[in-house]
Amino acid sequence: SICEWNGNYYAQNSSVFYADGTRYELETFHNVTSFFRLKDRQIRILLMVMLIVAGFGGIIILGITHKLTKPITMLSEKAEKVAGGNLYERMEVTGNDEVGELASNFNLMAESLEKNIEDLKEAANRQEQFVGNFSHEIKTPLTTIIGHADLLRSRIMTEEQVFASANYIFQEGKRLESLSQKLLRLIVE
Repeated sequence: SICEWNGNYYAQNSSVFYADGTRYELETFHNVTSFFRLKDRQIRILLMVMLIVAGFGGIIILGITHKLTKPITMLSEKAEKVAGGNLYERMEVTGNDEVGELASNFNLMAESLEKNIEDLKEAANRQEQFVGNFSHEIKTPLTTIIGHADLLRSRIMTEEQVFASANYIFQEGKRLESLSQKLLRLIVE
């Protein structure tokens, strides 16, 4: 057994033996304090080594994690920029793995969005031009109709002049009718 006495450790060994019919007990004590101190020192060294290894391991794991998640973080940042309206953001495709495929798909999505936005802008421009042209096409017959109607009501005219003005009003009215039918066909199609 191990005993502690006055801050020291002793190994106590007790044995019984017989000699010439007499029973003898032999008890020995050995000072083993140095072994216990060595054990404590080794435990402290082991704990320090484990802490150092764990620290370096943590740093290495953080580095690897950062390297592995960096493309995803970059993709997230680029997606936020695209969502904010910057459709020209693209990812650099660096591999054929899942992250590379994701980056490639992101680029395809951004290109598709960019094309769709350009198509919408062109359609809006065409629509604006159409509205401007159509307004001009309507304005001309209306001006003619208003002018001739004003002549008819404000002046004394000959029968020929009245017929000519009424004819202009009729022709421009027919022109407006034709324009409105064309517009309806455009809207329906």
